[in-house]
Amino acid sequence: MNFKEIIKSIENRIYQSIYFLNGENTYFIDKITDKILNSVLEESEKDFNETIFYGKDSNPEMILDVCKRYPVMSKYQLVVVKEAQHLSRNLSQFENYFKNPITSTILVFCYKGKKVDKRKSIGKLLSKKKFIYDFDPIKDYQLPDWIISCANENKVKLDAQSTVLLAEFLGNNLSEIEKNIQKLKLLINNDETVNVEMVQKHIGFSKDYNLFELTDAIAGMNVQKAGFI
Repeated sequence: MNFKEIIKSIENRIYQSIYFLNGENTYFIDKITDKILNSVLEESEKDFNETIFYGKDSNPEMILDVCKRYPVMSKYQLVVVKEAQHLSRNLSQFENYFKNPITSTILVFCYKGKKVDKRKSIGKLLSKKKFIYDFDPIKDYQLPDWIISCANENKVKLDAQSTVLLAEFLGNNLSEIEKNIQKLKLLINNDETVNVEMVQKHIGFSKDYNLFELTDAIAGMNVQKAGFI
């Protein structure tokens, strides 16, 4: 399943026992995690049935001990492991649980910045069970379509030039794009369309545009990017 399909399945309350979310696209990982945290349990159920770990401050024994418990007055218990990449050397300790997870536990791994090696046994197991999801950065050519989709979800109208400008200014930092679209939403009227002037005035240039970026753009004969910088 891709990002949208995962979100849709969660909205339809179709859950998996394990979500191993990995890759460099941390925006998608965060969005899916937040969706699960806001969907699986009612507020009254969270005190006894929601546990959040951080990879730096936990170990497999602690996590597995909670995973093997049963929910209290709820259909599910939810266990989220944030910054799970810090457990990379200990993933093999989860292998037996991955083979036979408790169906009343929903376990979410937020494994950011890299991917599990699918040539190794743990990667092969996660792939076979269809528990693992890879999220790569959005490609440059995909950015305008993604920006339009994000704007539509936030009920913001963008003209074609402002869409291109947002992509050029902010790159593929999806969280930053969404934040700035939400910022623009607060500055326009309901039926107003965001144009280039608004983007230039309220957003400006990304900090990523510096001398090194300019040098790379010129060396790569990217006239359009060099012009923007």
